[in-house]
Order: sequence, then C-alpha cells, then structure tokens
Amino acid sequence: MRPTPTTIRSTRNQYIEWLEDNWWRTRGWKDKFRDMVFWYSAAGTAVLGEQAAWSMLDDAKRGRKLPMNRQDTWRQAKALSRLISDKERTNPVDWFTGGNGDIDKSWRLLDEIKYIGPKIASWLMRDLSLMRDYSDGGGGKEFRCRSNINRSWYKRLPEECQALFLPVDARVHNAAKRCGIGGVLKKYATNTIQLDPDLHLEAATQIVRWARKNGFDPRDLDIHWYLTGSGKAD
Repeated sequence: MRPTPTTIRSTRNQYIEWLEDNWWRTRGWKDKFRDMVFWYSAAGTAVLGEQAAWSMLDDAKRGRKLPMNRQDTWRQAKALSRLISDKERTNPVDWFTGGNGDIDKSWRLLDEIKYIGPKIASWLMRDLSLMRDYSDGGGGKEFRCRSNINRSWYKRLPEECQALFLPVDARVHNAAKRCGIGGVLKKYATNTIQLDPDLHLEAATQIVRWARKNGFDPRDLDIHWYLTGSGKAD
C-alpha cells in the first residue's frame, strides 16, 4: 500500500525521537561514534539484536573480553573514529554527509569494517544524515545543531549518492516490491543484495527514484517501511 504524507511524517518523528534519545544529544564524538559503529554492527545482525548489542557495547567499553571477530569491529571502529576526530578534526555527522568530499568513499570505509557490510553502512549513514538535516554544516569537532530542519544538502545529491543513505533490509525490500519497484529488488533475495555493495547500491537507487517520483524523501520512506514492517510503528 502506498504510504501517505501523514504516516510518513509520523514514523519519521517516532524514529527521530529514538535517535535523539540514544545518539543525538552528545558531546565527545571520538568515543560516541566508536560506540555507534560497534552497536549498529551488533544490533543489525539477526542473531544478536538491540538488547544484546547494548550489553556487548558495555563489555567493550569496560575492557571485558569480546568474541574474536567483535574485537576486530571494536578496533576498526576506534581507528575510524580517531581518524575523523583527531586527523580530520571534525565530527562524523558533517564528515559522512559531504565533509569528506567523497560520500561514496565514506560509505565504503564503513562497509569494509568487520560485521558492517552495505546494509549497516547505509543505516549508519542514514542516521547521521538525519542529524545533518539540523546541522549548520560547520564541520567542527562537535556538530552545531539548529532548531529548524534543512534538507537541501540531501536534495542536491545525485540519485546514486542519495542511495548510500538507504539501508535495504527485508522489510524495506518487501515493501518496495509491493509498491511495484522491480529490477534487482525483484530479481534477488534480500541476503544476496545485502552481501554485494554494488547490488545494494543499485537496489537503493531504484527506491530513491520511486520515492522522488512520488514526492517522498527517500530516507523517510525507508524508515517508514522498516518501522511498519517490523511492527515498531506507533
């Protein structure tokens, strides 16, 4: 069923509240972004989920022993976060949404981290982009938050760059097919799309085109399909 502007706005506001409560209102992005990358990597897997991810993050921060592969994720998350904070002297909100000068390269840096992959890379990018809508884009170590939303930076991006901010999970995939979006979304299973960065980007680009044609911000549509498909929408 085609969503309405009212339902899109409702689910987006609900998600923004979650994002604000957990990641938004913070200072000290060098540690917080490290935590964010690690938590998303764990929460985005079917085996663990959100509550187990919080527990594992707590273990990592307290120096407790992690499973070997999760140690790799923690180490890589710390290295990337230090690169942005110490070397680039900026914050991940502005850096990943254009401050790096190459959004595709930024996305692929996340994709290469252990237990991230295309879907979770786009999940991180999307949530950082929602914060960027309220940033002044100044690029300081702590992003400066405005009271009014401004999405013009995202609207100016070409379709293939907008697609980098759209995680394609099973709920989004199924909803897209129900709306008649074909191509790789119809041809391939969700797991196949999520394992291939180029396929994931192509699938997300098809969603971007449909969303723009129907007057939606693609990120809002992605959130709506996820929340309604997972039963988490109010």
